[in-house]
Amino acid sequence: FKASSGFEHRLRLRLGAFTLNGTFLGFEELGTKLFYSEMDAPLTHRGGGTSRNTKWMRFGYSELRDHFRVKLSLLIKNQLHNQQVFYEAYLVDSEQMIDGLCQKNECLYPLPILNKKLRDVTGDQINRNNRASSRLNDIFTRRFVLYDLISGQNSNEEIPQVVRYLREISIQIHVRSNKPERIFTPWLELEYQERLLENILESGSDLNEARVRFSVEYYMNPKVFWRTMDVSFFVFLAISILAWGSKMRRWRAERYLDGSGLQNGLTLDFCINAFVIYARIFVHLFFPLVLLACTYWLVFFKLQDVVYVLLPKENRDDGKQFNYYPLRIMLIIMWMLQTISIFKLVYDQCIGHDLFFIDWEQARILSTMTNEQPPVSIWRTLFVANEWNELQTARKTSIHFNLICLAFVLGALRYENNANLAPDFEERGNDNPHKNMALQFANTAWWWLIFSLVQFIWNVGFYRRFIVPPLSDRFIDVCSLAKISVIIFDAEYHGWYLHGNAPYPYADDTLSELTRHIMNEHALNRYTGHGLDPRLPDVLVYQLWLTPAFRIAWRNVRLKATGDDLFRDTQLPISPRNSLLSTTLPPPDITGPQRLLRGSFTSPTSTAMSSAAQNTPPPSIDRASFFHTFKIALFSKAKRKQHHQQTESLRTQTTNADTMDIINAFLRTFLIHGYAEKFQLDWAIRLPSVMEKLTEQIPPLGELRSGPVLFQPDECRFGGDNGWTSVIFLGNDWELLLHEILTYAVADIWFKSTF
Repeated sequence: FKASSGFEHRLRLRLGAFTLNGTFLGFEELGTKLFYSEMDAPLTHRGGGTSRNTKWMRFGYSELRDHFRVKLSLLIKNQLHNQQVFYEAYLVDSEQMIDGLCQKNECLYPLPILNKKLRDVTGDQINRNNRASSRLNDIFTRRFVLYDLISGQNSNEEIPQVVRYLREISIQIHVRSNKPERIFTPWLELEYQERLLENILESGSDLNEARVRFSVEYYMNPKVFWRTMDVSFFVFLAISILAWGSKMRRWRAERYLDGSGLQNGLTLDFCINAFVIYARIFVHLFFPLVLLACTYWLVFFKLQDVVYVLLPKENRDDGKQFNYYPLRIMLIIMWMLQTISIFKLVYDQCIGHDLFFIDWEQARILSTMTNEQPPVSIWRTLFVANEWNELQTARKTSIHFNLICLAFVLGALRYENNANLAPDFEERGNDNPHKNMALQFANTAWWWLIFSLVQFIWNVGFYRRFIVPPLSDRFIDVCSLAKISVIIFDAEYHGWYLHGNAPYPYADDTLSELTRHIMNEHALNRYTGHGLDPRLPDVLVYQLWLTPAFRIAWRNVRLKATGDDLFRDTQLPISPRNSLLSTTLPPPDITGPQRLLRGSFTSPTSTAMSSAAQNTPPPSIDRASFFHTFKIALFSKAKRKQHHQQTESLRTQTTNADTMDIINAFLRTFLIHGYAEKFQLDWAIRLPSVMEKLTEQIPPLGELRSGPVLFQPDECRFGGDNGWTSVIFLGNDWELLLHEILTYAVADIWFKSTF
């Protein structure tokens, strides 16, 4: 703070010195007097003395974790040549200048002294306060000593048997909330410690040295701030409940469109998803609120030239009345909720979504005489699947880049000292280990956001716009090149469709032919056959809204393809929409290992051997041969079990391959309107209105229950990617970034430092 007319920017304190018999010795500036003992060389930097920093005397510069070392044997040695001194502390209040002269009238206000180990007549330490509310019965005094070597002496000895010294020194300055340029009377909190002389003088004893904690705290009552935060909290809480209701309406439409899933009331799946949805909304709303509240302290405390606001008191002994307790709890709660959201995101991405690759490649006819057709190669599908696996962990920002930049800025450039309790951004050279919780969160969170924003602008605004296409567009281009479409069912009645049916006849072709097809398409500007619908030739991604009729047909096809005995006797409703279960899809051809498993393993040789065995008497064996035979039997049983497991695995793989072919044929036929006339199972394109796009409204439920499957064009969103990326990390970069920031903040709270 800058000094102005009639005001001081430094705290001026004086000490009045008295002897044991009450003789006044005069005044002296406080300065470094409280750092009352030095250390011998070469450890002088660890002790007190006149070299200690007095920056805390500047108004607003709190110092909460300073300390120095005291060598008690030196105190005893110095006391033999000096007398015991008592002190009284005074605050110097300078009034305005008189007649323009540099002399000032000074008023001395005595400072109360709170001795934490003061005992009353009952022996209780009444000044030992565990809560702020217990300060009502405190007893203050006027005089104090830095160390006491008199009361520990015996009557006939000059050397004390007990040494009493200051172990903790704290100066508290309470600033007025209505007039922050004025303060209440400061006070000193002192705590003494005693040690026996024999322990101090013992050779090699660690009790010869003592650690003295020194702290100064300037603070302001935060009642007005917390009153505003309480109102904001309940407003945001109401908004979160309304947003949760809107999200739950959409979630129910995506999963329980026919109402079948809600007949049993609240299920575990419903409760888990409802909680995860609200957790995500809660973090999205309250993270900006908490960040803005902490930014308020960071900006207004650090950038003020005149006294406007000071930080709340760090009363850590007050438990839930701790001024930063709400901030601590909110950060931990948001981190826990966001962690649950990320776990749910990873779970859905791994096993919660149904993903299918639709191959549009047609088999070539090798001979027109025999119509011989070779099978379509699977390598293009495997190539697209591999690209999908690589895309699942792609992001717009890099956590490694953020951590490296954060370590450089906060550690090397010392910007972590922005969280020091000094009202100045220029105090980065002060390596005080104590950081304010609110300032620390605002400081680190904004650096996280700045580094992420730089990456976002680089990737989205430049690199993936002018140098390479966006990752989602690149994947769609790969699908088009391979003639592979991708369909994703992320809910019972919702999904995404990525159209990859290119207009050229074959994708499994030579490089020259494939290049020629692409160049011809580009030269003639022929995009009419590239899209799913000729009216929207450039739209390759659609949002799917499925119908109950499609889900019934889909279940029937999957049951028929898998041949699941558990559902073989299930009475599914048969109608023209789902009768394709028995008419359209032939059963898969069972060959290879499955045919062998269904055959007989008996042979004439084995039959003859078994007959001979029946007519042969059992041989007599000894104990050794019995155990040998028993081990061989166990080994043979293990081998048979392993062979059986391998056979079952091979059977499962063959069944899965046949299932994939059947489902592929069903989806391909559905997309070319193959079931429209016979089974009334069709799809239609629906263009959402502007309001539906802005509010993300679902189509009317009447259309979803009785109409065709709706295909809504998926437009490019903010960030350069389509909405279908919400099923992978690429569309949830903000979720991951929030989790990283909150994880860093919680680690900083728990471990006190992240370096």
